[in-house]
Amino acid sequence: MGLSVILRAEGESEDVLEESVSSILDSTRLLGLATIASDGSPAGCNAYFAYDSECRLYILTPPSTEHIENLLRDERIAVLVADSQQTGDGGKRGLQITGTARLASGDVLAEGLAAYRDRFPATREALASEGALDASGWESRIYVLIPEHIKVFDEQTFGVERWIDVSIAKS
Repeated sequence: MGLSVILRAEGESEDVLEESVSSILDSTRLLGLATIASDGSPAGCNAYFAYDSECRLYILTPPSTEHIENLLRDERIAVLVADSQQTGDGGKRGLQITGTARLASGDVLAEGLAAYRDRFPATREALASEGALDASGWESRIYVLIPEHIKVFDEQTFGVERWIDVSIAKS
């Protein structure tokens, strides 16, 4: 999937950055999500995800979970995306993302439902629309994770032990 946002890093091609980030997002369907618990401590979970052309990530999860309860208090998040099957000897790759998260609604919900259906075909019927999700009997809802900053670690593309700090701009 091509991204419609512009990824920028000093001294790096926007096209190369887009290809690297897209490739890493495509390499796995599972992310690590860190939220802030009520006592201020970090709390982590894993979630399956889809993403859209604006580099927004979508998770389908019940609102009763600890991570969603945390987001209701504080929408700041950290996200880790890396293929857990990497052996480490073929060039390490991953993303570290910071940003915010919230319940998806309106056009963002429609984008999230479409992205999730495309990535996880077994959800097509339940996620055909907001009404279909409501009627499905599922407690889960779509939440959108909005990146504000991305660190890219892609040794195959940028070299060994080199982190690329990426800023995100609308195209």
